[in-house]
Amino acid sequence: MNQLQHIFESMPLQEKWIVGQNVRQIYQWIRELALQGVPALNYRVMSFQMLAEEWNQGLENPGQYAHMDERLLAVGEQVSRLQPQLGYYGHVTIGIHWVEALVDAMDELRLIGLEGQNFPISAFSNQEKAKDLKLILTAYEEWLIREDKMDAVCAYQRVMKEADCKRIENIEIVILDDGFKQMPLVNQFREFWMARNARLVSVGSKPADEKRPKLLKAYGDLSEIHQVFETVKSSGVGFDKVQIIATKPEQLTRITMIAKHEGIPYSASLGDAVFALPTARKWIFDTLDLIEEGDFWKKIPTTNELEEEVKEGIDALLNRYRGYADRYGDSAFMRDIFHQAITRVRLKGEPRLPGKLYVTDLAGADAMQRSKTFVLGLDHLNSQDGLTDGPILYDKERNRLGADIVTVQDRKREVAQKRKRDLDRLRGEVYYSYSCFDAVNFTEKFPSPVILNHYTTETCQKQAMASYRIPLKDAINQWEWELATTAFPQELEDAYPKLAAGRFARAQRQLDTFNAYNGQIDWQGQPDENKAPSSVTKFEKLARSPYLYWIENILEVGREPQPDEPTVWLNALEKGTLLHEIFQAYYQKILPKMQRPNRLRDEQALIAYAHKLIEALSRVNPPKLPVAKEVFVAEVEQTCRIFLSMEEQNLGEDQPVYQELDVSGTLMMENGQSLSLRGKVDRMDRTPEGKYRIYDYKTGKSKSYTQKQYFVHGTRLQHAVYALLVEQAELGQKVESAGYLFPTRRGNGKRIIYPSNGVESRGDVITILSLLRDAYAEGSFAQGIIPYANQERDYPELAEQNPVEKNQKEIYNSIETLREVHAYE
Repeated sequence: MNQLQHIFESMPLQEKWIVGQNVRQIYQWIRELALQGVPALNYRVMSFQMLAEEWNQGLENPGQYAHMDERLLAVGEQVSRLQPQLGYYGHVTIGIHWVEALVDAMDELRLIGLEGQNFPISAFSNQEKAKDLKLILTAYEEWLIREDKMDAVCAYQRVMKEADCKRIENIEIVILDDGFKQMPLVNQFREFWMARNARLVSVGSKPADEKRPKLLKAYGDLSEIHQVFETVKSSGVGFDKVQIIATKPEQLTRITMIAKHEGIPYSASLGDAVFALPTARKWIFDTLDLIEEGDFWKKIPTTNELEEEVKEGIDALLNRYRGYADRYGDSAFMRDIFHQAITRVRLKGEPRLPGKLYVTDLAGADAMQRSKTFVLGLDHLNSQDGLTDGPILYDKERNRLGADIVTVQDRKREVAQKRKRDLDRLRGEVYYSYSCFDAVNFTEKFPSPVILNHYTTETCQKQAMASYRIPLKDAINQWEWELATTAFPQELEDAYPKLAAGRFARAQRQLDTFNAYNGQIDWQGQPDENKAPSSVTKFEKLARSPYLYWIENILEVGREPQPDEPTVWLNALEKGTLLHEIFQAYYQKILPKMQRPNRLRDEQALIAYAHKLIEALSRVNPPKLPVAKEVFVAEVEQTCRIFLSMEEQNLGEDQPVYQELDVSGTLMMENGQSLSLRGKVDRMDRTPEGKYRIYDYKTGKSKSYTQKQYFVHGTRLQHAVYALLVEQAELGQKVESAGYLFPTRRGNGKRIIYPSNGVESRGDVITILSLLRDAYAEGSFAQGIIPYANQERDYPELAEQNPVEKNQKEIYNSIETLREVHAYE
């Protein structure tokens, strides 16, 4: 920052172009300099891509610049056309996110000079995959030439070749190395301008203050916000001295609810129309319904009634995408892109206003003028912004293609570095809050590494937090907690009293002798059949974590009760029961009339029925805070819309015949013993051919559910077991498929359906159940060495590294049995 300040103080008052990767971050730095009295005048802030595009337009024969969404449309159409010729990717479900990943992968290849005609097939272990990528890349390059288009890569390459620099005689270009990824061509771009006397400035954030941020441990998003407001009130500091940084757009809606309820004035720089504005929310849902129909542009409702904050943005989107509609016609990819864009419409927002609480995102935070800052939802950042290895190019393939190519792991480190820098520049009193309780799975969650790295091991404490260069062996993550350290800050000890219990548990588990913590039960005789797994849920738990099964089902140490939080109204079981009743009532109403699901016809009636059930429930079990009920009602309304859309789109000619159906039966194990199981099928449909499909509703996230995994290493057995029980009860009537429906925003309306013979054979569940019974009988309930042990981390105070090597043979005597279970995908 000092170097950037020197630039502004020493440069003459001529036009300065400041070029970096993140335009918003640069503006924030300049703003901070201006607040300190530095004359930050006569500048233009541009990204590398913006500058490349502008210089491209200045050439004698510039190409027509292809924006990202136009490229997605073109690539999507090409993949659909080429699909019969594709071997590796020929059976991939082509969705917008897959196409985005494909475009990114092709950009990586082209940035290091790999073109379709000389694609390095030999660098890939799977030759079929490489041939597909070459075919698609060649088709994309042909599209660029045929349409006279230029994307960012072409623009970079074009500018690189341009040697005439007379146009920059009166311009000084400052290129910032602002901590972002340095793609190979970006390095070339920097070298190009440095050779023409452009300045290179490395800008980093100041080291973190000695005073560490305070922690607010909450129980859900709403609880976080409520606790923030209560903390401000108790401190005696006015709300006009406070800012709230939200990491999730829906948090704005909840802040709005509480602020309006308590009469607290605020201004906000961010928002999301889907969550924040009722009229816009309805308009968008109606429009998304029409997108599924042909010629939907003529049916889109007018935007005249939309709230002023969002009308301008939606009108601009409509005008932009109508042009694509004229070009591409009734394209599924065009609808998909429009769907994605319209759900991201941002509110215009307001400037920070005197006398008002200020709500913003991390990039727009006021680092200088607010005495208290609350950062909400840092647990949301656990997944490194959703970066995953693939699905087009894996890191090992990137490494084979070139030493300079940026891998996903590189990008994860860069994301983490930027996040640390953004947090470290906050001044005054800073509070980190996170939702430590998962109301869906009824488990306590862990703080994200973003929080824990402010309370790390002694090795890490000696390093400047802004560097974020912590050796892997010293990094604290949500699996390790602080069990390996001998001392930790008092704030962390106060917030997590179970850490002391965890240390004690660790010491006990390392002893050679049997005790209540080491998980080794040695007895003479037969195992206790009363505590053997007797339900699908218990078998899944035993496969996931034998140690957890031992704690809960043998020692019978129950989970802690859910905290008595005023912002938490219904727990996951109560919420699920209510939603099941709504879904069941819907089909009970339309089926006697021989009707099919129709959202436009039934949405208002279904939501009205949901309101009726909620009101009846609130009279018996009233919420402690009105806002808790408001949030719950909004979520249920959205779930009703998603449910209707799912059913209308996917039910087809099937006929729902049973709901909340109790099933039971006896399955014969491989050792000749019988196993009695029972359960409840949420819904069973009959196909026109007389076969059955069975479904289970899930209110949680759908991320871990995929059709590529059938049994998920023995941790997902319900669909297979229930299918066998239904076939028994129906006298051999075939269950064609069994699966899970996710009719909530968290589940993204996803459907995961498993046929009888998919990745695995449904009948293999008998073998898995037999192996798990054998593992129970052997009496070893260790966790840690088994790949999926204690995956949910329900008991952090008992989690620990593997015992020392000399104990492993005795403790893990059933590992082979469990490995057989985990071999099932």
